Amino acid sequence: MIDPETTPDRTKETTLTATKKPVQPPPGPQDTAEVTPHDPSTSPSDNDVGGLQKTGEDGSTHLVVAPPSRLTKSIRTATWIVSSLALLIFFTVMKLPEDRFHNYIQNQITSVLAEKGITYTAAESKIGIGFGISYSLKDVTLRLPPPSPELHIDRIEASPSLLQLFFRKLAGDFRIENQGGKLTGSFSMKIRGPEIAFNFDANKLDLKKIGVFQFLPVSGTAILDGAASLSGDMHTPSTLNGEGAITLSKVKVDNQTVAGFPIPAISVSESKFDYSIEKGKLHIKTLRLGKSGNSADDIHATVTGDITLARQLETSNIAIRAKFSLSQNILKPMILLEAVLAPGKQPDGGYAYDLSGPLSNPGYAPVAP
Repeated sequence: MIDPETTPDRTKETTLTATKKPVQPPPGPQDTAEVTPHDPSTSPSDNDVGGLQKTGEDGSTHLVVAPPSRLTKSIRTATWIVSSLALLIFFTVMKLPEDRFHNYIQNQITSVLAEKGITYTAAESKIGIGFGISYSLKDVTLRLPPPSPELHIDRIEASPSLLQLFFRKLAGDFRIENQGGKLTGSFSMKIRGPEIAFNFDANKLDLKKIGVFQFLPVSGTAILDGAASLSGDMHTPSTLNGEGAITLSKVKVDNQTVAGFPIPAISVSESKFDYSIEKGKLHIKTLRLGKSGNSADDIHATVTGDITLARQLETSNIAIRAKFSLSQNILKPMILLEAVLAPGKQPDGGYAYDLSGPLSNPGYAPVAP
């Protein structure tokens, strides 16, 4: 007879065995043997995106995610650094005292102009602060010392380069707009030193209306188009390099007296000046006054040759040949001029001379016909 207390409870043992979950052993080398890389041609449901699949002993499929590469980590780190710097600069710039900059720049302009007896007013002045500083003036009126008339300029903009200050340089961009014409360019110069670099590009700029003729010995008008550049040490002309292609149209010189000599009214429809500067030597590629075939032009001239630049411009040495003809509008009022030019008269009725020596007082010799 069996004692029920000593007999194992088969029912309990069966229940425990049915409810106990099998323990999966850790994956071994045999589990990683069946690795299937992601197939780009399959859909995400067929092959999980961006990972690797492996099949274990129990037939289950697991996704294996590869650790990020060193390149990926570097890119992430660089991205965070750049983003952090950009945000730092942005919030720093936003806190700059804009009004203080505006007043400082305005006071500096006023002080510089006052030294030359010039005052100015502007309908609108504005300073922009972003990844740099820009200052603009609209409807500017310049009052020059008497008897010079007032000048009006539609818009003036200047954008100094803050980065160049770290290299002890003053640099920036500028823009002038006036009555449909404009002048744009950039400049760079050492704070303590004669080295400079500048360039400009002009488009239909009226030189009279922006006051250029106020600084010339003659009064008149001209429209400027073209571009030019120059770089080097101004104290050492042999370091200067540059080039230019400039056109002056609608050139007019007013009837006036210069240094005691009467100057008749002169009109030239077009003039062109193309040149290059290499190691302080200016080579004239094209210098032409007057439009070919236009009898209304009072001067027709061509100039060729070279100019060796000196530290003082007036002492620069020239070696050029000029061929020119003058209209009766010039010859008649200046009675002695034709007699003075007679030795260089050419068969076509024009004149030709070689000029050499210092720019301020060159010698001249007639060219044989």
